[in-house]
Amino acid sequence: MPQTRRCFLMELAAAGTAAALPRDASLSAASFGQASPLDDLFARVIVVDDLAGFLLDPSKPDHGLAAVAESGVTILGPTLGSVVPSESYQSALSALSRLSAQLAQFGDRLVLIRNFADIGAAKRQKKIGLLVNFQNSTAVGTDLKNLDLFYGLGVRQIQLTFNWRNW
Repeated sequence: MPQTRRCFLMELAAAGTAAALPRDASLSAASFGQASPLDDLFARVIVVDDLAGFLLDPSKPDHGLAAVAESGVTILGPTLGSVVPSESYQSALSALSRLSAQLAQFGDRLVLIRNFADIGAAKRQKKIGLLVNFQNSTAVGTDLKNLDLFYGLGVRQIQLTFNWRNW
C-alpha cells in the first residue's frame, strides 16, 4: 500500500473513522506492507478533500500529482483567491486563469468538476477531480452578476463568510 495512503488511513483511524471500514480491514501497522481489503475499498469509494491545500509543484517530476493519486483521493477542493475584500475579485480571476492553464497542461490527470456526473467520470477515468471553491464570498462583491461569471469559470462552492465582513 502506498505511503501516502498509509498516512491517510492513520489519520482516519485517529479520527475514529475506521469504524466505517469493513471489519476485516485492519489499520494495524503490520497490514500496511501488503495488499489489504482497503485497496479494494479505495478502488470503489469516492474520497473528497474539500479544503485541499494542494498546489502543483514544478520542482517535482510529476508536479506532485502521483502523491495525490496514491493517496486514494478522488476529488480535491482547492480554495482559490484571496479572502481580503480589496484583493479577492482580481485574485480569484487570476487563480482561475492559472487553473485553466493547469487543466490544459495536465488534462490526462486532472478534470474540473462542474456537476455530479463529473465526479463519477473522474473516478472511472482515474483522474483527480478539482471542485473549485472560494473561502468566502468577497470575490462576488456587490454585483450578483459575478456569481454567473464565476460559475461559468468552474466555481461550484462559495463559503459565505470567513473572517471578513461580506455583503
